[in-house]
Amino acid sequence: AVALAADPGKPAALYGADESGALFLSADGGASWRRLTRAPFPPSSVAVATSRPLVVFASAPGQGVYEGTASGWGPANGFVNGALPTRNVYAVVFDPNTGEGGPLPRGGTARGTLYAATDEGIFKSTDYGGSWARLGLSGDVRAIAVGPAGSKLMIAVDGSGHVFRSEDRGVTWSG
Repeated sequence: AVALAADPGKPAALYGADESGALFLSADGGASWRRLTRAPFPPSSVAVATSRPLVVFASAPGQGVYEGTASGWGPANGFVNGALPTRNVYAVVFDPNTGEGGPLPRGGTARGTLYAATDEGIFKSTDYGGSWARLGLSGDVRAIAVGPAGSKLMIAVDGSGHVFRSEDRGVTWSG
């Protein structure tokens, strides 16, 4: 697999993507895998928002962010004033424990926050990529991780290998 993500609601469930963009599910911690669908490009990163119903995000430099559901894939790069300013998205991560959320265009409400590490910094979306807002770390960010439930911890790594830490979900950074 070139990208791997855990299901926030099921610790033994893993989602992986291979070089062709095929998405796989392991319900037993990686012992066995079942093919689900194919992303529109080979992703560099995947993140799972929910498994019921399935909502997966994939990203890759030059492609931006895509949302995958049981009905297919579509762009999740925002629109007009809430659009990501770049399609060079190196990593996505979803934090279901932020307490944030927003209305979805097709109805319902998103719960949690999607983060994107880009060549222009870190961005967040509370509506599954319908709109994006810039966070406090700018520059070429290549990797991002969120802390455990109950934590506001975020870690980011830039293109030069510098590590940054935030204790307030990305508003301020040290490093």
